[in-house]
Amino acid sequence: MSNDPQKVPENPFSALLDPSQAFRGPKTDAEFEPMDTESTQNSVDMANLEEKQDDVGKEAQERLAVNQFVEEVFLITLDTEKRPNRVEHLVFLEELSGSCRDQSWLEWDQLDQALFERLLIQSPAKFLFKTSIGPDSPSLMKQAVENRILFYLFDCFLRLQRKSGNFAQYPQHIASAQSLIVNNAKTCLTNPDLLLYIEIIGFFTRSKYLAETLLKFSTPRDPNNGKEWENTLLGVLLSKSCIPLMETGPFEFFERPSRYLQQEHDITQNNIWQAMARIHQRMSDVFLSLLKLGPGIRHRLLFWIGDCLRANSGKAKEWAEMTPFLYASDGFLVNLNAVLLKLCKPFAAPQSPKLLKVDYRYAASAPKSRSQAQQMSVHLQDLQKETCFISLDNRPEPTDVEFNFLTECFFMAHRCFYMGFNRLQSRFFKINQNLHRLEVAYRDLSQQRGESDSVVANMKERFDAGMSMFLSIKAALLEPQTLQAALDLHVASTTWLSNLASGNSIDAFNPISFPLSAQSPDYLGYVPEFILYNIADTLVFLQRFHENSIEDCGLHLDHLMTFLLIFMGHRSRLKNPHLRASLAEALAALLPHHPDVQRGRSNHLIPHFHRERIFNKHVHVEFLAASVIEVFVGIEMTGSGVAFEQKFNYRHPMYVVLDYIWEIEVHRKALTRLAVYTEEHMEDPTPPLFLRFINLLMNDAIYLLDEALSYMSQMKHNQRARDTGEWEQLPPDQRGERENSHRHMAMLARFHNIMSNETIHQFEVITRHIKSIFSHPMIVDRIANMLNYFLLHLVGPKRRDLKVKDADSFEFKPRQLVADICQVYLNLGDDKSFCSAISRDGRSYSRNLFPQAEEVLVRIGRPGCMISDFHALHEKVISLADSQEADEEAFADAPEEFIDPIMGMLMSDPVTLPSSGVIVERATIARHLLSDQSDPFNRSPLNMEMIRPNLELKQRIEAWKQSIRSSKH
Repeated sequence: MSNDPQKVPENPFSALLDPSQAFRGPKTDAEFEPMDTESTQNSVDMANLEEKQDDVGKEAQERLAVNQFVEEVFLITLDTEKRPNRVEHLVFLEELSGSCRDQSWLEWDQLDQALFERLLIQSPAKFLFKTSIGPDSPSLMKQAVENRILFYLFDCFLRLQRKSGNFAQYPQHIASAQSLIVNNAKTCLTNPDLLLYIEIIGFFTRSKYLAETLLKFSTPRDPNNGKEWENTLLGVLLSKSCIPLMETGPFEFFERPSRYLQQEHDITQNNIWQAMARIHQRMSDVFLSLLKLGPGIRHRLLFWIGDCLRANSGKAKEWAEMTPFLYASDGFLVNLNAVLLKLCKPFAAPQSPKLLKVDYRYAASAPKSRSQAQQMSVHLQDLQKETCFISLDNRPEPTDVEFNFLTECFFMAHRCFYMGFNRLQSRFFKINQNLHRLEVAYRDLSQQRGESDSVVANMKERFDAGMSMFLSIKAALLEPQTLQAALDLHVASTTWLSNLASGNSIDAFNPISFPLSAQSPDYLGYVPEFILYNIADTLVFLQRFHENSIEDCGLHLDHLMTFLLIFMGHRSRLKNPHLRASLAEALAALLPHHPDVQRGRSNHLIPHFHRERIFNKHVHVEFLAASVIEVFVGIEMTGSGVAFEQKFNYRHPMYVVLDYIWEIEVHRKALTRLAVYTEEHMEDPTPPLFLRFINLLMNDAIYLLDEALSYMSQMKHNQRARDTGEWEQLPPDQRGERENSHRHMAMLARFHNIMSNETIHQFEVITRHIKSIFSHPMIVDRIANMLNYFLLHLVGPKRRDLKVKDADSFEFKPRQLVADICQVYLNLGDDKSFCSAISRDGRSYSRNLFPQAEEVLVRIGRPGCMISDFHALHEKVISLADSQEADEEAFADAPEEFIDPIMGMLMSDPVTLPSSGVIVERATIARHLLSDQSDPFNRSPLNMEMIRPNLELKQRIEAWKQSIRSSKH
């Protein structure tokens, strides 16, 4: 047992104390050298058991003697079997026994952990076992169940003095046990903020008079200062955490993590979890005891919680990380939330009848005074300022109502979760991203300058500090009991929210029928959005760091899917498009095989039966595809300036979901129905959903791949400059700027490559199953031009500008892009109008384009059948091109009035715009209106229903074309 708390963290909570007073024994490495030597010798002995039987027997005797010594002095055990000559009654250490599995004896190096567990047991009598066949000893039984820490330790000390003669052959163990008892007693006396402090606070919950005193001194002088709540009597109880207060430390856990193995970090994490679970239970017992002391104390405690949350409401803002001195720490809010989650446990089950008692109007309450707030039982105020699912013009404010305790627990737990767990999860993801960037920068710089360079060494120190913070927060967020309680509440909340949104009576949980009514229930105008953020963000977090817990939801996953289908696919139920995009990310988190997870680790050992089931057999699964596309389109149609990067970050999980569901028949049929409906309603005043989706997909592909290719060209230039030594000749500050700019550009290149790969792949998948819509005059020229443009850059002469070192690190996959683009050509190649559109493109298409693509297909090893099909397509396009070239030459001198003013091409279906009176090609204005429903010549409102066909001009154009053809023959 080492003195290094990171090497072997024997005491799960020692780092939360003054290191000089932690719960630990005085053992040194020197004292344990004989044990290490003996352990090594024993491993050698196992190779020759016949020669070493005597030594093995001595080891077994020593093990039995140590176990007997620990049992007789500390009255604890891992063995509940009755046997003669044992202590009459012993306290069973349940958690230690569970971690040791088949072990029924206590080893000497487990004594620290065993004693710590015994000191944290609130009711030892519950774990007391009769372990001897002999008569009972009432006095010894009383000592065994003593729950006053100092009294128990004093009794242990006296028993040690009495028993030391029986174990004189182990003087080291006797001295260590004595020091262990003394040090724990000293810690108990000098650090009341842990064990003794909890006992003292518990003493104040025995009567309402004592509780009034406790709550009086738990109110800060400035109740509007969030940080001061942490320094009150109750606040101190909640403030102990494994999360460092500052990004730069000090780090009480996981210090210099790069020096230790993952197994050692896991030990530290498990010990933190054990301590957190016990402390959370003690704290919740204190709060529950106070709540039971009558209505007066209950009101004061609930006001304490509500006022604390209101004072720290700014913690939920993004800028709160920059002003940590204004608000309580993350650890404080995580602990408070753990207490509130335990209070929610009685109703935290899907469709629990108790959930029906949660009053949705609570968040709209705005009491005018403290007394009115107490009468209404609204102890958490200012929720009426929160944004709700939908907006109501005249939302009635509840006044003559008294809300029940369940309602308050529900909203307090969600509010605290949003301020604590949810914000901490967001901070955790940012740290994770920053560590990745720092790791890439460190790897690049160390290769250039070497490990001994001062800048490289400093970067390594920063990485170590960041990893310490990462591991500390991870331990706090993944504590199993609190994590499960949070998931239980969130799943229960989805059933409550779905019931509100269904349009059914909210007095009972009734089956929900799809499609939902167009009219949204007013209930949703009372519910704050942060509840939905809590659910969505938790699912994403679990998918990345604790995937098992999602599968463990089992049949309850059906409730999650129903909830997502309701609020993703119905804007009438949830107005915020950004929040609906967050739900799409939560949907991706439910996928059985998430590619983002599998990039970093294999999850083939994690079961996925229930996740596969909800995507295949959920009762309303046929509406899933439309819901995803609705969210995809909704991000573009917000009317608010969503940054390009943010928009594509939103769409990434939707691509992942679409890629998965295309392979499932029920979803494939649903998408095909959407496409058929779209073809039948192409010129509706409001463009059909699937048409808007296809249009946005083309917009995204053009922007993303164009940007990606541009970045790769710049990366090529930078790499050439660095390799030729051009950067080495620059002054240090300029060279540093170039390197920083290069790393930033590499990050942008990687982002655009990932998104463009996914977008082009979506076209390949869609055109595999849906074809005719892409041959419509509104779309065909645009998609043909797009494919030609990208194919020219990837297989034409300019492709050399894209050849960079380590292309995989930028996610640049030109081979896959060429294969996907060529496959799209083949998917649509049976249609004559599409082939004509290919050759009609005068900007990118030439007769050499397809032969160049064929050479690349051969070089990258695509199947022979694909190459031969592509060659046949080339012959077909050439044939059509010959005919088109003849027409273009013949129609080159067309009258000006026959030419489309936007595209400069001869019109075939002219239409007149009602406001400006300009005549344009129908397909041209239709494409424009997909993105902008206004007249391009005067910006007046316009839709396809308003345009007027110009039949007279159409007839004149056809007659002129016919006359030109006739004159050629």
